[in-house]
Amino acid sequence: MPPLGKAGDKMTTLVIADDEHLIRQGLNSLNWESVDVKVVGTASHGMECWNMVEELKPDILLTDIHMQGYKGTEIARMIKEKGLLTKVIFLTGYKDFEYAREAVELGVVAFVLKPSDPNEIFEAVNKAKIQIEQTNLIMSEQSSLMRQVKENQMALFDKLLPNEEMLKNETVKQLIQYLKSHYSEEITLGSASEIVHLCPVYLSRLVKKETGNTFLEILTRVRMEQACNMLRDPNNKIYEIALAVGIKDSKYFSQIFKRYYGMTPVEFRQNLLNNINPLEVGVSER
Repeated sequence: MPPLGKAGDKMTTLVIADDEHLIRQGLNSLNWESVDVKVVGTASHGMECWNMVEELKPDILLTDIHMQGYKGTEIARMIKEKGLLTKVIFLTGYKDFEYAREAVELGVVAFVLKPSDPNEIFEAVNKAKIQIEQTNLIMSEQSSLMRQVKENQMALFDKLLPNEEMLKNETVKQLIQYLKSHYSEEITLGSASEIVHLCPVYLSRLVKKETGNTFLEILTRVRMEQACNMLRDPNNKIYEIALAVGIKDSKYFSQIFKRYYGMTPVEFRQNLLNNINPLEVGVSER
């Protein structure tokens, strides 16, 4: 269970790393509780520091740049490469500002000069805490967006796609399964008919009779299903989604999407960010 502060909130965890005993002792003796921080580890060696970071995954690492085993910059780089969320603060001497450019690239929060003033250390730690809060907020919003899209997506799919379990014709079932696994490819009625070993005209009539939809309508709906799935990730660009679902023209993709959902992909995503159910805004108006 994470350590709790006075108000019952989760305390920020901190690992201290420095190869000088007196500095470690001084840093440990600071009134960390006053800034809702708990020291969960102290390291005197670069390797020991990295092992602590990997095991404890602290919110903040306050580390000297020059240590045996691993330098502070090497640890910061490994944190970044591993995708860990630990924020790094460097303890430095004047000569260490040669590392400033590298530190910026590694996302280091701040430099604190030795000998260190407690207020400067707390200021740097508070800066790191603000960044942590911002990161947590973004992750929470993305997680909420993904859950919302998935819930709405399932409701939309129930309305738009034929229920395979209700289909009696095995050929049509095979066709829909094929479309669901090859939607990103260039598919035509002719190429699909070769997969199920039927002539295009007969397949077209069979699909319409069995589902009430044309072949093109079903293919498009399968692609829209996958587009909805990709829209839940805010990092996916609209043109990338269009290409991924087999539609080369992003403008045409947006037009089709709006035809099915009553809004553009951008509007669909924005409604989810605003906690608005796209079903109520768009699909209900179709």
